[in-house]
Amino acid sequence: MRDQIKNKDYFDIFIDENQDEIEFYQGKLNNNEVKEERINIIKNEIRNIRLEIFYAQYSRGDGFEEIAKSYVEDFKEKLNTIPSLFHSKSYSYVANLEIMSLGILLNLGDLVREVYEPLLKTANINDWLYDFILLEKNTDKILLWEEPYNLIRNLVNAEGEKTKVSILKDYLDNRWYKANIEVGWYDSHKSKQDTYTGYWSLESGAVAKILGLDDSSLKGQQYYPYDMVHFKG
Repeated sequence: MRDQIKNKDYFDIFIDENQDEIEFYQGKLNNNEVKEERINIIKNEIRNIRLEIFYAQYSRGDGFEEIAKSYVEDFKEKLNTIPSLFHSKSYSYVANLEIMSLGILLNLGDLVREVYEPLLKTANINDWLYDFILLEKNTDKILLWEEPYNLIRNLVNAEGEKTKVSILKDYLDNRWYKANIEVGWYDSHKSKQDTYTGYWSLESGAVAKILGLDDSSLKGQQYYPYDMVHFKG
């Protein structure tokens, strides 16, 4: 188990139920029971469910090399849907940050950049953290979401690896979860709907991977995706 909140039985049931849901939707598609205008909607819903299963498997403690390799093609397909869903007036900062960061962690940085760079440029969205994740550049742009990501910028600008890791630990231990109170997944472990898949600070992992930090002291930290950072596939 990597997750420190739910037990294995919870994730077993969650994964089984969501796999059944995928089979239901896929059966509808295979039997031509979905109206043409809803086909892409259903396909995207399947990809979203697969992403939830991926997170749940990670939280359950499944071998990351195996689940990552099995999910890469789904992730590539999901990226293909981003342009049609991305609207500058309603885009979700955190959701897109998670997708960008997961791409870095799955070693698909080039593909993520190919998708997001033109979208951000067209929408005139300029953000320091987006640039650092996508381009691996420390620019002078503003942070569109200061709390808690200003601590990430402090980390990048800090001198010395030990100081950087110390800031990252403070970010994870004391700032990250509390600062996401307005995000949809916040406190989902308390929901009666069983929507919880684990709490993972993907941007922390992406930044650590980009900087090549010695993150051994963070292994086992409640929100740090250590195995993702060290994925070599």
